[in-house]
Amino acid sequence: MAMPDQPCQELCTAIASVATSSVQMTGVCDYRVSNPLEDVTVTGCTIQESSASPISDSQALVSANVSVEFTAVEASSGIHFSAECQTHMSVVVTLFNPPATLSDQLPCTLSLSCTARYGGYVPHLTPEIPIGAEEFIITGTGTLSCPNCQPAVVNVQLCPTVG
Repeated sequence: MAMPDQPCQELCTAIASVATSSVQMTGVCDYRVSNPLEDVTVTGCTIQESSASPISDSQALVSANVSVEFTAVEASSGIHFSAECQTHMSVVVTLFNPPATLSDQLPCTLSLSCTARYGGYVPHLTPEIPIGAEEFIITGTGTLSCPNCQPAVVNVQLCPTVG
């Protein structure tokens, strides 16, 4: 707004920057089996798909579809085989404090990796279903970078008129 004794104009704008936060998530993958397996060995963990979606001005929901690759031996037949267990994990990450807010114009950048370990055999997942599961414990780690906007006031001088 222009003031009579001050030839300037105030404009409301925003200063953009990028906030980066570490991401840590844990989850469990249950590979259903009717009988326990033997010699279960984790051979890999893969993030098949991941995303980050703003859920508030300062928080994002990080989601990942994860696959745990493993080898095992069927106890009853002695047959060696390879398989994978797939699951979904998610976590809420807080990136910054007000007055900074997530930018809804620019997407976040997510980088995730995972590791898994064998957690053992769970005899019955539910009392109604007499099927057990080989359980794998998954840890996902990485970084989330999101653009944010911080309110700012900028003073702009009016140009003198040429006469």
